[in-house]
Amino acid sequence: MWSLALLAFLLAAKAAPGADDPLLALLVQEQDAARRGAIQDLLRADGGDACATLSGYARARDARARENAVRMMGEAGCSSIDAYRPFFSDGTAWIADALLNALARNRVEEGVPYALALLSDQRRLVTDGGSWTLGQEAQRALRTLTGQPILSAAPQNPEGRRAPIEEAWRAWYAAHGDEPASVWIASGVKSMSEALAGNSAARRLDALETALLIGDPGRPLLAETLRRNPSDLTAVLSCAPEEPPRVTDEVPCTLTVRNASPHRIALAPGDASVALSPWEQPQTAPRPSGRSRDAAGEHSKPKVKNDGAPPPERPPPPDPRTLGGRLVDLAPGEVLMRPVQVGPVLSAGRYEVKVALTDLWARLDPGPYSAPPIEAAFVLRFEQ
Repeated sequence: MWSLALLAFLLAAKAAPGADDPLLALLVQEQDAARRGAIQDLLRADGGDACATLSGYARARDARARENAVRMMGEAGCSSIDAYRPFFSDGTAWIADALLNALARNRVEEGVPYALALLSDQRRLVTDGGSWTLGQEAQRALRTLTGQPILSAAPQNPEGRRAPIEEAWRAWYAAHGDEPASVWIASGVKSMSEALAGNSAARRLDALETALLIGDPGRPLLAETLRRNPSDLTAVLSCAPEEPPRVTDEVPCTLTVRNASPHRIALAPGDASVALSPWEQPQTAPRPSGRSRDAAGEHSKPKVKNDGAPPPERPPPPDPRTLGGRLVDLAPGEVLMRPVQVGPVLSAGRYEVKVALTDLWARLDPGPYSAPPIEAAFVLRFEQ
């Protein structure tokens, strides 16, 4: 039985191109969750092979319909290369992006040659969530399918010319293309582990991004690398306005995060959040007498309220396409600086400024590990 959402979309699509084909009428429209649900309802109602049905729209005149057909194939779990072949000759950039995404998502290892052919494609795609080139998406697809952390910037060859990434990938595929994907992933994990044990920031970052892309096989490496002690990173907030700030001003400040450990630290910094609150002179707390076990000593621990409520849900992991560009690998003593704006405020006075830097790595650890926060505070006075 068709859902109400599907019926509503079919009625709204009567005057749309392909109105005699209800599936095409939905594919030519801008996609959202409701339309994708309606397409899935139509495919289920048809009762046939959804992948074969969607593959038939490679001949659709509308480029958006062809792109959406490929993206729906990705969501439907189509894992046969034959379903995607009719789209391979389509030169539209967005369709190529959809194909790379679907092939990687469904682990279609036979799609490696298609991704290889697009490594040098510099056409840039722009969305609200960011931008990337087809070559970058092809690199991500290859890493997802093979687990190989081949460098994003290929090293120079003996003649002093920079070897293209495509050459490095083609050389690897010529040597290993006949091996099963399981062997690719196993050798890739070994290469990633070796890279993470070294001191090359470039190799470590490529290994971490690849470990993220391959999913479960890369989780142990991610979990081991992202863990850090509270003392590994130090954070300092500095605010140096040119003149005393007024309540209407925005004051430029800088959060400086330093690797205080003797080893490299990897993190994926997200956005910096700023919190302002009126500052009060701290009062000296009375010294505990030590006579009461509840007032001081080993038994004076914070009481945790247990009301039976479930723990808060862990935020979903970030999109690898957006996370890849955020990765940072700090050498001992190296710093990461983030500018922030503080103010305006409602009234004059002293304010405590607290700045916290989101650590997206913390959302990738599959275990109970809680990453130490990256935060710092500063007291700032605003004039009327």
